[in-house]
Amino acid sequence: MFSQNARLCTPSQMFASFQQPRCERDQWLSQCATFPTAPQQPSENVLLTGANGFLGVHLIQQLQKMQPETTIYCLVHAKTPEEAQSKLYLACQDRGISLNKQRTVVLNSDLEVARFGLCPERWRQLAAVVDTIYHCGARANPLHSYTTLRNANVISTLELLSLCQLGRAKRFFYISSLFAAAQQSNHLYEKSVAESPLIMNGYVQSKWVCERLIEEAFSRGLRGSIYRMGAMTGSTRYGTFNAGNHTLNLIKGCLQLGVAPAWGFRQLDLSPVDLLANLLIHSSINNLHPEQCVNLGYLASIGWRSLFEFLVSRGHRVDLINPRIWARNHVASVNQDNALYPFKPFYCEPDEPPHLVIERQYVKQRDINLNILSLLDTYYRYWSAKDFMTFYAPDPIPH
Repeated sequence: MFSQNARLCTPSQMFASFQQPRCERDQWLSQCATFPTAPQQPSENVLLTGANGFLGVHLIQQLQKMQPETTIYCLVHAKTPEEAQSKLYLACQDRGISLNKQRTVVLNSDLEVARFGLCPERWRQLAAVVDTIYHCGARANPLHSYTTLRNANVISTLELLSLCQLGRAKRFFYISSLFAAAQQSNHLYEKSVAESPLIMNGYVQSKWVCERLIEEAFSRGLRGSIYRMGAMTGSTRYGTFNAGNHTLNLIKGCLQLGVAPAWGFRQLDLSPVDLLANLLIHSSINNLHPEQCVNLGYLASIGWRSLFEFLVSRGHRVDLINPRIWARNHVASVNQDNALYPFKPFYCEPDEPPHLVIERQYVKQRDINLNILSLLDTYYRYWSAKDFMTFYAPDPIPH
C-alpha cells in the first residue's frame, strides 16, 4: 500500500527531499509497491473517475460504442447516490449523450478523502471486479497552489494505484496535461516523463507528480498509458462546450472589452472533445501505447487573428490592439463582470505565448482532417443558443 506522503525510495532521496519543493518530494512510490500485471483483453468492468465531467461523459460515450458489453463504474463528486445519478444523467443530457443505464453503476464519491469516501466493502468489491481504470477526475483550477490541489489530484492517484494492488489485475489509464510534458525550448515531447515540472503552476505540478508516480508503477508491473490533453473544445456534432474553458473565456472577455491583443503567431488549439475521447479509448482498448505517454492536442488549430476575423464576420465589434496597451489599459481594469476575470493574472503581462511545437505521433498517424470553418460554425451556433457570446462594444474605444 501507499503512504499519503508518497514515501521516498532511498535515504539519499529522503535527504535530498528537504531541499526540494513539495511536488518534487511527492514523486516517489514506496519501496514495497509492486503490481500484478493485467493481461491484454477486452474490459469487463471499468472504473471511471470524473465521470460527469466534460471529458468524462465523452469517455463513457466512446466506451459504450467500442465495448458495449463493458460495465462502467462511474465516480461522481456528490454527497448522496441520488445526487450522483442526477449529476451524471444531466451532464449526459446536456451534451447530447445517451447513457446505457443497464451498464452503468453510479457511485457518489469525493476524490479528496480516503477511498474517495466509499465504504470498505464497496472498495473491496471494486478491487475484485474492476479490470481497467480511467483516472479523469481532478481539480483543475490553474490559479490554485500545488498544496491546495494535492489531495484531489495526487493523493487520489495514489489511492487508485493502491487499488491496482488489490484483487483483480488492472490496467491504468491516466489523463494528464500537455504542459506536464518534457520541454526543450518551445518543443513538447511525447512518450517519456519530464525530469522536473517546467511550469510553476499548481495544477501542472500535480499532473507531473502523478506522471512520475505512474511511470514508476509501470516499471513495477502495472500496465496502462498516460494521455496528455491540451485544450478541449466543443463536440463536433453539437458544439457543446465546457463553460469554464480558459480559451473560450479569454475570447469572450475580449469581446466584452471590445479589444483584443494583436498577437501575431498564437495558434489556438481546437481539439473537439469527442474526437479526443475517441482517440484515447481507441488507443487504450487496442493497447497501442503500452506504458507510454501520448500527447493528444492540436487536432486542429486556428490563428488568433483568424478567429477574430471569423467573429467580426458574425457581427461582433472588436479591435486588435497593441498587446501592451491591452494588458495595461484593459486587462488591468477587468472585474467580475468580465469572463476574463478568473484568468486575469495570466494576462497582466503583454508577452505573447510562444508558438509550441508538439510531438504527437499518434495524432498524426490518425490523419484527422477537420474543416475549421465548419467546426467554428458548429461552435458558434452553440455559443449563440446558450447566449454565451452576445457582447458587442457599444462605441469605438479609444486606445
